[in-house]
Amino acid sequence: MLYLMVPDSTVPGSLAANLDFYEPRTAHGSSLSPGVHAALLARAGRINDALETLRMTARLDLDDLTGTTAGGLHLATMGGLWQPLVYGFAGVRPTREGLFVDPHLPASWQALEIPLSFHGARLRLRIEPEALKLWAERPLTVRFSDATPRRVPAGTSLYQRDKSGWTEIRP
Repeated sequence: MLYLMVPDSTVPGSLAANLDFYEPRTAHGSSLSPGVHAALLARAGRINDALETLRMTARLDLDDLTGTTAGGLHLATMGGLWQPLVYGFAGVRPTREGLFVDPHLPASWQALEIPLSFHGARLRLRIEPEALKLWAERPLTVRFSDATPRRVPAGTSLYQRDKSGWTEIRP
């Protein structure tokens, strides 16, 4: 859970080793567990495993995977479905520098679009396999993947993925 909530407080480069150790030992008995694992698997670039765990999260109550659905729906699991989409596949997380975006879109997805709020400002992020569109209510600082933070103006900004990372393009 530390990797999801406070990733900058973990040892750099240790996520993969921890997933290798804990994933085979995790029974996902908690309704919150699959969503966290899906987010971290996506963040680590293990897209097929992330998709499988995302499906488990989405079907938890529909298939009564925990045997407890008769007692009521797991409302927190619905939030647990949001987390892998935003924190994992979209790769969004707040940092001291601003908003960090490192998408890991599955090859079978045409796009992922999410509305967000960051420091009170509304924004919308649309991620496609090789393009990213960001609409921000007001200027904000964004860092894409491992690039230097940049100031993004209010309005719509378009980016294209190339060998060097995300390059801004004009509409």
